[in-house]
Amino acid sequence: MSLRVVSVPEPVIGSLGALSTIGLGPVLLVGGWAVTGRLRMAGSATRPTEDLDVLMGTIAPSAAALRGIGVAQDDPAHPCRLVGLPLAIDLLAVSPDEVVVPLHGDETVEGEDGIAALVPPFSALLVRSGELVELESPQGQRVRARLPSAGALLANKVGNLAIEARLAKWPSDALDVGLLLTAFGALALASDLELATFGERQALAGLMNSIGSSGMAAQVGRQGRRTMPQAEAAWDRLGQLISVPQSI
Repeated sequence: MSLRVVSVPEPVIGSLGALSTIGLGPVLLVGGWAVTGRLRMAGSATRPTEDLDVLMGTIAPSAAALRGIGVAQDDPAHPCRLVGLPLAIDLLAVSPDEVVVPLHGDETVEGEDGIAALVPPFSALLVRSGELVELESPQGQRVRARLPSAGALLANKVGNLAIEARLAKWPSDALDVGLLLTAFGALALASDLELATFGERQALAGLMNSIGSSGMAAQVGRQGRRTMPQAEAAWDRLGQLISVPQSI
């Protein structure tokens, strides 16, 4: 069975390809580029994004292996960021304590040689929903990666809206949520979220209820975008759908 192909710029291919040379691939791509990938697969509009977010599984990069490809983790302002590649890469990790949403936004996992990774909201769900795809540059270069489902990405972005440490990024997080809701709709996203545990569904439903569609729309407005009535309606419908207990 052939893999689905997603078009991305060459720097994305170069950055992920470099990681694959030290045994880190196919990586799970999350964050803005993962949202862009899912939206492009749906033929929908995207927003500009720059750095990459990579969620590590059980295999963490060693400092020595990273130095071998000219990469370091030495940015004091971004302690989980890898520099030295065509694009900066923020390392993320699954919560070892099964925390669904780390509200302080500063929970990190550190490897034996000091390489650090940030724990994002709904980290286990992101991993659980990963689909293997091929990323392709305009020049025809390809690299394999895993993309979380649109529903898992939406859960992660909604979780980000509850982390005060990410206040400056709330507008772009909210815009990603709005774009996903518009592109996929409540029913398809709820279908994706059937992979979520009861606790994950309840956490997401609680966040969506407390933030509200109007809260999401207000953050989108800070991004300078017009209102997204279709996304607001889908937000309300999705919140209702995931609040319904799963059948036993």
